[in-house]
Amino acid sequence: MIHQLLADGLEVLHIRKPAFSEQEYFGFIQQIDQNFHDRLVICSYHEEGQKQGFKRFHFSRTDYLNQDSFEAFGNCILSTSTHSIEEFNE
Repeated sequence: MIHQLLADGLEVLHIRKPAFSEQEYFGFIQQIDQNFHDRLVICSYHEEGQKQGFKRFHFSRTDYLNQDSFEAFGNCILSTSTHSIEEFNE
């Protein structure tokens, strides 16, 4: 199903598997055709994602607040989520 969605033009897909170990997470991703990897957003194990050449990363609110710096992500595309207007305005 993932391949079909991407083949049909889905622009971006967040890979969110919070119960997966790092090995399971990237094993899952490796099952996705490499031609689509530039459209995947890494939601866990950000450092390993960088090592593997991914350029899109999503940080949970907690991860975002605990991140010392985002300089290491250079020209990557980063996102985070908020769940209220108050959070957004912080």
